[in-house]
Amino acid sequence: MATSDRKYRGMSREARREQRRRQFIEAGHALFGSEGYQAASVKKLCREAELTERYFYESFKRREDLFAACYDEKLDLLFTTLLENLTSGTRSVEQIVVDGLLSLFRTLRDDQHMARILMIEIYGVPYDQQRLYERSIGRFSDMLLQFMQRFLPAPPDDPDVDLELLATGLVGVCIQMAQRWVIKGYRQTPEQLAANCMLIFRGLGQQTGLLEQTISPG
Repeated sequence: MATSDRKYRGMSREARREQRRRQFIEAGHALFGSEGYQAASVKKLCREAELTERYFYESFKRREDLFAACYDEKLDLLFTTLLENLTSGTRSVEQIVVDGLLSLFRTLRDDQHMARILMIEIYGVPYDQQRLYERSIGRFSDMLLQFMQRFLPAPPDDPDVDLELLATGLVGVCIQMAQRWVIKGYRQTPEQLAANCMLIFRGLGQQTGLLEQTISPG
């Protein structure tokens, strides 16, 4: 067997390397989500992961790269959670939106490491923030845009109405509310946040008739 393929304790070299990378990502979730990016030095991350700096630089060129991996993973989890809401049960479009908002805010409340990484620490990382920001805003805006295009009873009559801009604006409203909520220490309930967001969503619904429909999953 070639040296590069030798196994140690039943694991290949590549599997061990991936395991170490996983340990650093878990350490990043813990420290970035509790102490914050600035406080989470490479040495602290290594202690949390129970690995040496040699192994840190085996997986990541710099601390910002680890943060990006943590950010992407938490974002994927949040996106999957919200997407599942769109495909479960027969409900009115309005109820789907309400349930989606509740899912968003409850997930952030229940996973406060996620909330801090996605809503606060992202703005203090000397990284390609535009990429991370576009990945979040763009991804959720596209999901909402597809939802609107699918269930609008008819295209908007006003040629100045741009559904892509509207979708981006609605996502921005939710993110700004969530960010303030996280920073202020979760003073309101998820239900209160969802109710305030719905005041804005209902304004769009009144203009388009979008929220009046009932749909089935699939």
